[in-house]
Amino acid sequence: MTKKMTKIKGDLYISKTGSKTWDKTMDLSELEEVMGNLHISEDISLPNLNRVGGMLGILGNADLPKLEAVEGRVLIQIRNLALPSLKSIGGTLNCSLSGPLPAAKYNFDKLEYVGGHLYYEGENPLPALKKVGDGFWLHTYGPPHFPFSLYYDNCEAPAPKLEEIGGELHYKTNGEYTFPSLRRVGKIRCKGSEGASFPLLENADFIKLEDTKADFPALKSVNKLFSADNCQIKIPALENAGEVCLMQGDYDCPALRNIEGPFRFIKSKPRAPKLHSVSWIDGKTVDCVNIPGDITRTYR
Repeated sequence: MTKKMTKIKGDLYISKTGSKTWDKTMDLSELEEVMGNLHISEDISLPNLNRVGGMLGILGNADLPKLEAVEGRVLIQIRNLALPSLKSIGGTLNCSLSGPLPAAKYNFDKLEYVGGHLYYEGENPLPALKKVGDGFWLHTYGPPHFPFSLYYDNCEAPAPKLEEIGGELHYKTNGEYTFPSLRRVGKIRCKGSEGASFPLLENADFIKLEDTKADFPALKSVNKLFSADNCQIKIPALENAGEVCLMQGDYDCPALRNIEGPFRFIKSKPRAPKLHSVSWIDGKTVDCVNIPGDITRTYR
């Protein structure tokens, strides 16, 4: 006898061999909500599922056209999946796969919010994403080892509506990227990139760049460390920083006025004509270009 289900209060595990919570006599065609965890390792269609209250794990082909919200984390271990109605994930989104290319293809076109980290390996952008609660890592050089891994090289804006990253943005890419809507981020790290642009970002806690190009036209303050090593960067509006370290290159800092900690420059020629105060300077004075001679400073 078939048992029709519209809501499951506990967990649901769907597998080829069956489980304690599921067997093939259950009719899930009208299922709207799983209040616990949902684990899928068998090809199945759940055409009316709207919400998962716990964790969602997908290891088989799943048709979930109406799923809008997952309160826990999402783990996906297949290379092609469409969740066209998904808007919100309370925990981490993990789509990080091991193995050879081709890249995975996902449709998360309505996803706006991820509460935890993003572990994502796919060639499709995230066009509706607005906020990531924790780390967002962008990597295009091979199998992923970081929380956000993207395998497409020709996407200029991987998340065009992204406004806020609660944790760290880590990117290492083959192409040039722009984050046109990003206004808030905790940390930015990059080692090796052809370029990135952050047109609206005004403040960050920590920025560390190496062997890269970057454009920060609106950046006014970095609360802790701003570090660049062998970089081509534009920071025309940067006024305040906790610490500045510039190595191997020429750096224009036309608006820089205050550095609470040290100002380090090694094999570089910083230009900071408006620098007013700094705790101390670590570098050869002959390397300085256009730094006022009357500022309060100590050379080490």
